[in-house]
Amino acid sequence: MAKTRALVWGIFAAVLLLTGAGAGWVALNQDRLARALIERLEAHLLTDAHIDHIDVDLLSHFPNVSLVLHDAWLLGSHSPTDTLLKAHELSVACNALQLIGGNYELTALDVSNASLSLASNANAWNTQVWDAGNGDADNENFAIDQLALTNVQLAIDGQIIGVDQAALQLNWTETGLRATGAGEFASVNSKAFATSEPLTWSGQVDWNAAEDTAHVSISSLQWLGVEASIEATRNTEWTVRGAVESANMKALREVVALPSTYDALTSDATANGTFTWDGRTFKSNWALAPARWGVPYGDQTLQLQGDARLWVKYEGGAWRADAPHVALRMNGIDWSGKVERILFDTGSFQATGQGSVEWPDADLKALFPGDWPASGQLQWDGMVKRKRSGAMDWNGLWSLAEGSGSLRATPWTASGNGSLDGADLVVDALDGTWGGIAVTGNVQGQLPLQDAPRSQWSGSLALPELAFHSSDTGAVSLASLQLPASMQVQCDVAIDTIQYDGWQLAAASLALEGNGNGWVVPRFRAETLDGLLSGDGSLTFRSEGQRAKLMLHPTAASCDLPGLFEAFDNFDQSTLRAEHLTGTFDASGSVKLDIDDAFNWQPESLDVLGSATIRSGEISNLEAFQEIANYLRSNRLMAPLVDPDDLASRLEHVEFEQVESPIYISNGTVQLPHTDIRSSAMNITLKGEYRFDSSIDYTLGFALRDLRAASESEFGTITDDGLGHQFFVSMTGTMEDPAYGWDREAQKNHRKENFQREKDLLKELFRKSTP
Repeated sequence: MAKTRALVWGIFAAVLLLTGAGAGWVALNQDRLARALIERLEAHLLTDAHIDHIDVDLLSHFPNVSLVLHDAWLLGSHSPTDTLLKAHELSVACNALQLIGGNYELTALDVSNASLSLASNANAWNTQVWDAGNGDADNENFAIDQLALTNVQLAIDGQIIGVDQAALQLNWTETGLRATGAGEFASVNSKAFATSEPLTWSGQVDWNAAEDTAHVSISSLQWLGVEASIEATRNTEWTVRGAVESANMKALREVVALPSTYDALTSDATANGTFTWDGRTFKSNWALAPARWGVPYGDQTLQLQGDARLWVKYEGGAWRADAPHVALRMNGIDWSGKVERILFDTGSFQATGQGSVEWPDADLKALFPGDWPASGQLQWDGMVKRKRSGAMDWNGLWSLAEGSGSLRATPWTASGNGSLDGADLVVDALDGTWGGIAVTGNVQGQLPLQDAPRSQWSGSLALPELAFHSSDTGAVSLASLQLPASMQVQCDVAIDTIQYDGWQLAAASLALEGNGNGWVVPRFRAETLDGLLSGDGSLTFRSEGQRAKLMLHPTAASCDLPGLFEAFDNFDQSTLRAEHLTGTFDASGSVKLDIDDAFNWQPESLDVLGSATIRSGEISNLEAFQEIANYLRSNRLMAPLVDPDDLASRLEHVEFEQVESPIYISNGTVQLPHTDIRSSAMNITLKGEYRFDSSIDYTLGFALRDLRAASESEFGTITDDGLGHQFFVSMTGTMEDPAYGWDREAQKNHRKENFQREKDLLKELFRKSTP
């Protein structure tokens, strides 16, 4: 045992002595060795080179000896200004024993703080700087088997790679080189890919110098959490294929320049995929696992959950993607389908698929302010497109089920379906309510989008019932009825029943047209009061929607007269009531009045020019007629000429075939021009006015012959020659409390008129009797 230990120590001591001696020899002869190395290198170099000075390093590659070349540079083979290599330190490791024997056998090359610029032209790369045939082949071997790079900037035809560190094992063959190793790139700046984030790799390179071909196999590449494997082959051009795992949003931003509108795009999604590159076109397939997405939309961000399959392509300097499958979900909103023609530089895309929105789970007010439904489900099947300009486009089918909400404080419900093509919205079927009013129908028009400067709507609506009350006055804002300046509406409306307090219209139909200036009803027709009501009208806005003018041209035909009084509660008076009347009436005319901002009509603005005809009329048991008889009974002037009892009896039931009269309303006054009423009881003239404060001022004219009990006298039968005397009674006060009196002014005017008629009659008789 002691002998064995002694032998081992002896061998170890001998090695130390030999090593120390060799190192000492190298140290003593480093200048001579450096000069000899330079001479050997110069014998092989085809271009100029420079070395500032050389040091000996005994430790870096022990037991080999390293010759460290400081501030060295080497020109490339293209031109005198072509610098292939420039290094602060270039360390060449040599076999120490061979070096002592005068032989230069290089085993390793370390390059640090250097730049290496590889460039190609039509003829070759700029690496034709070495002539292996020159020199002493027996005393030198420059085929290094280890290469280490530290802080080296590698440029390949202008594409820059910053190499933090790399270590390669080199295996030289008769045709070329095989290099295996690993390293870390600090940055990459190329046309196809650029990053300032560190990238680590390991792999193998095979280079065939005779055929100028290469094959690169990266078995492992890690960058920004992305893991990849890559195979690259160079014949006349490079082709690349690979597989990627855990690609993420941060890595995407390094590779793809997204438009500024997507600066706020965030996601924790990762993608796995494969890709190819042929030197001109990059193609890839990806699968994105379900993950969260924050998608910018205007000033807001949509928070989504989604997954997808994605094809990404780079060609001609532009990125494009197509997604054959996309599924998105967001608080009551989901959509699935495909997204095509995704252009990253403009943010444009075209999505086709099916989606739904469920309220109240979907809360869209924060993103899109407005009166969104409070409940319901919206289904969509079609296309959504974002154009290069940023404008949106749609084309598809939609349906709404059990929707409800409030628009401008008016509650609504709706179910329906239709289509949307760009700004053109079609509602094929609508069934709902508006402010409690049931509505069915169909409409079509343009949504007020940026590509649709004018919005035109048309359609037809059917309402089973429309009810109003006089107490509703002032409950509607005039501004809520005014359309935007760019909108036009044309619609046919059918209403089964319209109810206004006690007045009912049936089977109503109308045409409705509207724009920012107002509304027009070119035609209206309805059955009412056992007759027909028709006409037209318009509502014109004034003072920026604060006031409006209402124009109506109604025509009533064969309507029931007592029904009219019943419908309007006897017009808030008790003198002439529905139970007093029978008969039908026709009426027509024009009506104009002003509306204020609360949709109250202004009585003083009412102007009416019209006419009315009553046919087959009867007045029964009218208290006012009895009051007139009582007045005549008490009048001392008329008492001798009147049989009040007979008159009262005849006035209990008055019949007349037809009465026609114009009607004027202006400045709060209803004016009734001179009207002749020929009835079964007597002939009466009526003239006067009724004011909106309920005051009245009427004059009733009676022929004296009609006031007598009979038309017989001591002279025989009394006939009316048109010049008979009349007696005039004034009716003043109010409709509720009328006062009767003798109208002297009317009597005086009547005498003047009679005198003039007598003069005219005498002139006519004299003219006829003159030969």
